[in-house]
Amino acid sequence: MQARVQSDSKCNPGLRVVLWVVEARWKGIMASSAVVVFSYCFREVNFSADSGQEGSHMAFGQLEMIGGVCGANLVGMTTIKYDGHSIDTGPMGIWSWFLRSGSSGFGSSSTAEQVTDVIDATGLTAIVTGATSGIGKETARVLALRGAKVIIPSRDLENGLKTKESLLLENPKAKLDVMEMDLSSINSITSFARSFNSSNPRLNILINNAGIMACPFQLSLDGIELQYATNHLGHFLLTNLLLDKLKTTAKETGIEGRIINVSSSAHRRYSKNSSINDLKIINHPIKYKGYDAYCRSKLANILHANELARVLQEEGANVTANSLHPGLIPTNISRYINLKGFPFPVLKTLLKPIVKSIPQGASTTCYLALHPDLKGVTGKYFANCNESPPSSQAQDMDLGKKLWDFSLDLLNNLNNKPNNKK
Repeated sequence: MQARVQSDSKCNPGLRVVLWVVEARWKGIMASSAVVVFSYCFREVNFSADSGQEGSHMAFGQLEMIGGVCGANLVGMTTIKYDGHSIDTGPMGIWSWFLRSGSSGFGSSSTAEQVTDVIDATGLTAIVTGATSGIGKETARVLALRGAKVIIPSRDLENGLKTKESLLLENPKAKLDVMEMDLSSINSITSFARSFNSSNPRLNILINNAGIMACPFQLSLDGIELQYATNHLGHFLLTNLLLDKLKTTAKETGIEGRIINVSSSAHRRYSKNSSINDLKIINHPIKYKGYDAYCRSKLANILHANELARVLQEEGANVTANSLHPGLIPTNISRYINLKGFPFPVLKTLLKPIVKSIPQGASTTCYLALHPDLKGVTGKYFANCNESPPSSQAQDMDLGKKLWDFSLDLLNNLNNKPNNKK
């Protein structure tokens, strides 16, 4: 059942309104059903993901918002607060929230091409991790479309070359390079950075996009829980190793350097700040919960960007650092998700009215990477191409400093291990 409003000008205006309301209410029923199913299944959720899955993101913050709207509606509340916004709990409340455009002029329905329209990135060099699939691949495609040279790091070199080939088929003029790198390996990241720094004179944009989600407990080659190692520590190390190149490029060219961490609204579900910098808890196989570990790594992404922004500002470097939530995006990772026996394809159907397409999911990343309106903006968190308040924990400067120091100490200790010495 689905009513569609026809654009035919001969259609009775009253009928168009009726059809529009029917469609809105139908979407509301679909979304509410999804919330009920998700709420029922959530405590039993069993996520698993191939650690090789790059560029996959799934976030459930919007489900919490929808559930809040539905619940508030049932008890007679007219509005709720979410992400710093007042949302009407009436039948159109959810949809007006999703379709709204913020002060940037863009919103949840904007695509990566739309937010970078008429922007010329010729002469810029960008690195996009996790660019072999999903929103990472779309980010690389759009940056190349705008004229930037894009480096695609890939653990599987063959997979990276296939990605390059597919992008070149669409845009033969795209400037793309593929380099080998495994984000869960200190040696691999170090080797990549050394090779990149020696062969590329400039770096303008670093997009830390790659991620894995809620996989079964596993340690990286360096002995760190895999999600923490890949989503946070690997990007932390990569950024540090490329920072001098970013700062030098910005100084020599006068063009602001930009670092973007792709986080998730899932960071809001993490509240145990003591374990974000406690290796015993991070690496504890019995206490490990896949989704909690994912949320921890996404909180770390924001804290890292915020502290990096502070450090760069103190240095007077012409480089910014920001983080973002890409949205609810069904990527290939969804095939591994089992909600207490409830088929995920069915849930995806229920969520269809609110999920983003991949081009929409990559929009905030591309907006942060290229848009001139963001010149000088740093240490901020964005969603739907607009600044948005993250959780209170994500804004905790002391926690950010502790995570920074912990990450540096951990990397130093790992580098001193015999198998990591070269």
